[in-house]
Amino acid sequence: MHEWFFWLSFFFLVGVLIASILPSVVGVVLASLLLASILYFLNQKFLALISLFAIIGSVYYLVFDFYQNRLPLVSKGIIVRAKQRLNYQELVLDNDVKIITARYPKYQYGDKIVADGEIKKSQSPLLRGVMNYPKIQLVGQNQGNKIKAWLVNLRIAFENNLKKVLPHDKAVFLSGLTVGDIAEISKEFDEALKASGTTHLVALSGYNIGIITNQLGWLLGFWPTLALVIAFVVMTGAEASLVRAAIMGTILLVAQRIQRKHSQRNAIIFAALIMVLFNPKILVFDLGFQLSFLALLGIIYFQPKLEKISGYWVLKKYAWPTIAAQIAVLPLIILKFGRFNPLSVLANFLILPLVPSTMYLGFIVGFLGFIAQSVSLLLAQLVNFLLTYEISVINFFAFNF
Repeated sequence: MHEWFFWLSFFFLVGVLIASILPSVVGVVLASLLLASILYFLNQKFLALISLFAIIGSVYYLVFDFYQNRLPLVSKGIIVRAKQRLNYQELVLDNDVKIITARYPKYQYGDKIVADGEIKKSQSPLLRGVMNYPKIQLVGQNQGNKIKAWLVNLRIAFENNLKKVLPHDKAVFLSGLTVGDIAEISKEFDEALKASGTTHLVALSGYNIGIITNQLGWLLGFWPTLALVIAFVVMTGAEASLVRAAIMGTILLVAQRIQRKHSQRNAIIFAALIMVLFNPKILVFDLGFQLSFLALLGIIYFQPKLEKISGYWVLKKYAWPTIAAQIAVLPLIILKFGRFNPLSVLANFLILPLVPSTMYLGFIVGFLGFIAQSVSLLLAQLVNFLLTYEISVINFFAFNF
């Protein structure tokens, strides 16, 4: 049964991939038949038969795209995502229209607005339109999900607590490490992260979910831990890497609870399937989705081979996972960004051992701000020392690239 599930899911995703590249019924059918024919002549008759399931994936993508494009493209709606950048705001409405506007007045999740301006076609298939600095009228508030609104406000308050006790650039970096929000990061430091190959530090992933499931699972039990995982994903904006990790973490929790064997391969394909069913366009057009799964596959399949070179603890825990992930994502990074820093492995090796402590202290400092800011300020001096070192390493390797 698990083999059937894997291959049916795999070819469904292949079908979505085909339709993303060849968005026509004739094109996807011919491509699917060609794939089945190749497998048949390679004497893979079982896979040749199942590969026809790619047609279902292709049809799913085409139907999704058809109905999405039939929706009226209007400049009013409810804000489902609001990011406060250094000099502007980035708002996304529930009809997939993105609005770039001035930093003030501030808008937030759940606000209902009407924007007066031209809607331009978005270059990203994940969005339907873009508006630059339109005239905005606020016509309603608290129109979103109440629980999500509370979680988003909790994250904002947490970040404000960090800004009260740390220099702005370090508070923003720590926000990225803990809750994945780097909206207010400076352009210079953003470039330094990219140049040094350390951008992944502020992209929430399985590591953050691992803290919740591994550190709190044994203490709180199954249901509270599952609730915390879901709450954390919603609070931090449900980025692709985090959603993937949350789905896989949940599968692991369920497997442990019902005492069943955990298949990493099937967990990966299941996570990808769920995310693509929700929005099939992310498979080809969401870079975060692609990097997340490629990095994970690199760690799973390349790391064991690297450990044969040396099983030394520090290398096994920090160097090999980084190198394995970067081997897997390297072709995509060069294709998308046109550059790669070979010294990024060393930069990560010097930083990664301190990241867990930085994150733990960051969470404590941020939540202490709700209770005792004076105590939070004292503890912030320690995390400030760690952040100073990490930022210095990032800038050094970015400067020398």
